[in-house]
Amino acid sequence: MGKLKTQHLVNAAMRLADQELIGFYVTKKGDPDSGIIFIECDVDGRQSMLYARAMSFEGVYEYTAISGEAPRDRHDIAALIEREVARDQDCWVISVEGQKGLQIFEQIT
Repeated sequence: MGKLKTQHLVNAAMRLADQELIGFYVTKKGDPDSGIIFIECDVDGRQSMLYARAMSFEGVYEYTAISGEAPRDRHDIAALIEREVARDQDCWVISVEGQKGLQIFEQIT
């Protein structure tokens, strides 16, 4: 079975989020075939977590918190996102409301 293209993954997650009434916003579109995905999960309107989709050593996609273990101020997360986008213009940045938004991506991957 072939690898799911990034744009298809994002579109599927968007549809699931819509069904679950979870806020889902594509804040930066990247390479439609293989762009890395960064997911900002809003915790309480002031704090967020930032996750990156990466392949594990076992060949399975995982979502790793690159912002640390605890939620951080949204301004800190915005600066982290800017840094990642500067490194990789082909990346996608998705903003979701709460951990349920991240779980949608975990269901698809």
